[in-house]
Amino acid sequence: MISSINWSVENFFGLFALTMGLLCSIYFFYEWVRHYRKQNYLLLWSISLALFYVFLIPFIQIKFSEIIILTDWTNFFIPTVPFIFLGWVLIYWTITQIKSSVTDRKSARLKVFLLFWVLASFIFYFFRFSSTENGKLLSIIGLLIFFITIHVFILSALWKLFKTERWQKNMRVNAGIIFIASAIIISIVRYLFLLNSLMRLPGDFWFLSIASFDFVFILRSVVVILLTIGFVLIHKHYLLKSRI
Repeated sequence: MISSINWSVENFFGLFALTMGLLCSIYFFYEWVRHYRKQNYLLLWSISLALFYVFLIPFIQIKFSEIIILTDWTNFFIPTVPFIFLGWVLIYWTITQIKSSVTDRKSARLKVFLLFWVLASFIFYFFRFSSTENGKLLSIIGLLIFFITIHVFILSALWKLFKTERWQKNMRVNAGIIFIASAIIISIVRYLFLLNSLMRLPGDFWFLSIASFDFVFILRSVVVILLTIGFVLIHKHYLLKSRI
């Protein structure tokens, strides 16, 4: 057991961030239901935003308690980290689907690839958190081959969507793409901070790379705000376009 970080006023930001993420998720779920469940990307956005904030639960518990039981902490992260990755994959998938609806080009192979990639993340992180050997190295590898890579994929998909839509000269959808791209870039910076911390800390204290940085919560909240604004702008554009 390890003593928890002393509670401070700033740490309430974690609780605020969790609440904000859940409210955004509920909003998109409501929009999906309100539009007769026809715009499936709204449901996927709702799920992805909810998945991003699942991992905050133990951190909030730490702030209100006095001790951390590392075995419970590790067991929580075995499924949680892949679920966060799944959230990013869902965002990437929705962007590619929106682009496909514009260009009428769909890829079944992409769906299969993403499915196996997500399954691979669950297997990878099961072994990562089940073994103490090379845990630090595996954490770094996981950030690179899963999280950093999916962010690059999302940026690439956004660029292709922008090139598809730019001839329409629609300020709403272009602004939405810019907001989402900004969120992705900030998220990459956040993961680079975590990567740098993992490389500097001893392997047994990997959790401090997340737990000891209040700005990690701040950056994640900024990312969700920008994602939400971007999603809303794109949603409103295609809502008017489809006249649902």
